[in-house]
Amino acid sequence: MLVRSVSYKYIKGVATLVLSIYIDVAARASIGCIIVSNLLITASTANTTAIIIATIATTIVITTAATTSIDRREKEKR
Repeated sequence: MLVRSVSYKYIKGVATLVLSIYIDVAARASIGCIIVSNLLITASTANTTAIIIATIATTIVITTAATTSIDRREKEKR
């Protein structure tokens, strides 16, 4: 009987821990979604030129980072 009681408490504790982690992750994800949606709303009300410039700048940064990464891998292979 004691073993059953201990194992039940252990399972209950683990389940509570897993559930609390899940709730924490879900809360952080929803906060992230709220922040992103606010940024999108702000961007949609902003000047179209600013959005285009930001898109071009982001594309340049991503392309540069990818090229640098590829160049680094090529140098490591040699």
